[in-house]
Amino acid sequence: MPQVDKEVFYVFFGVWKNLMPLYDKDKPVLNGRKNMNALLEFGENYIEFDDLRFYPEETERGNPYNCTVKIKVKSNGFMGVSPCEFDMRNLIDFTNELKKMYEFKAKEAGIQEIGYGGMLHFSADNIGHIRISGDIFGEAMIHELKFEFEADQTALLRFISELHQFADN
Repeated sequence: MPQVDKEVFYVFFGVWKNLMPLYDKDKPVLNGRKNMNALLEFGENYIEFDDLRFYPEETERGNPYNCTVKIKVKSNGFMGVSPCEFDMRNLIDFTNELKKMYEFKAKEAGIQEIGYGGMLHFSADNIGHIRISGDIFGEAMIHELKFEFEADQTALLRFISELHQFADN
């Protein structure tokens, strides 16, 4: 992308002057929110929230379909990708519950996708083992992946941090 002078950009598009910067050469910005990822991996298994996007104008309209993401899972050799939609408030609640799990203040965290109804569930024991399970669907619900794998509590920290960074922007 060519270098753009931010001041010229704002003067030319004056109506956006008070919004968060719409151009950043290092991070793409879409509809006022950064396009971000969050990854939890342990061994060969992982769950990744890829291409996280928030649409604040949908929230203003009262539409709960205001956050999109591609959830990628690899669980014991099985893999799948699921296009998902969430209400940003639910994603923030889920992130806060994960943080409580990491701090040994909660045993479970979960979130249900509102488009196809996929579900993610995280549960913890008393010694730092996390069980990650779920049910995700491919495009138009043609494919389904039920998965489960275990991770160490320390693998949560990066995932939580990246989700919080998305929510805080």
